[in-house]
Amino acid sequence: MSQWHEATRVAQIGNRSRKTVTLTGAAGGFFILDGAYFAREDLCNHIGSDLSSGRVAGERAVCP
Repeated sequence: MSQWHEATRVAQIGNRSRKTVTLTGAAGGFFILDGAYFAREDLCNHIGSDLSSGRVAGERAVCP
């Protein structure tokens, strides 16, 4: 059975910003872009680093 875990609060992430949260051993990157909420594995597929250490540009999370 799945369980819900509180990862973060919206007020802790600024608009057009990001935050990394680790839950049950897995890191997730949380992003807010103009009121839309996104979450994904915190991994840059290009260089293998944390995507959340990059930046938000336009409508994209940009690799570090």
